[in-house]
This record gives sequence, structure tokens and C-alpha cells, in this order.
Amino acid sequence: MPTIREVKTELRHRKWAEQIQECQSSGMTVTAWCKEKGISQHTYYSRLNVVRKELLKRAELPLQQIVPLSVSQSVT
Repeated sequence: MPTIREVKTELRHRKWAEQIQECQSSGMTVTAWCKEKGISQHTYYSRLNVVRKELLKRAELPLQQIVPLSVSQSVT
């Protein structure tokens, strides 16, 4: 069972994710959106970083993943 702290953190991260989605779908620049919402750009990008890391952690994907690729050449 999650602790109260974990629930609070989850809710805060969800709110940040919603704000990031709102910014990205607004058609505005990050600078303009942040100014309108009264959020510093530093805060926006810090939250974006936290949300991205949380998503990677949930997906359990390594930060870098090497995928083998085979290339065949066709003679024309």
C-alpha cells in the first residue's frame, strides 16, 4: 500500500504532466506559456525532466537501448 508521501508525489507529477501537455498543445512557445502561467522556464524544464524520468522508470526502459539493425543492398 502506498504511503501518503508517495500518493502526494504521484498527484504532483500528474499535475505537472498535465501542465506540460497543456503547454505542448497550446501552440505557444514555452517562454510565452510560462509567462502566461506565472511559471519560470527553469521550473517548467525541471518538471519536464522529472516527468520524463518517471515515465522511463515506469516503462522500465534503459535510458539508451541499442537495437541491432541489418542492412541489405539491392543492385538495380
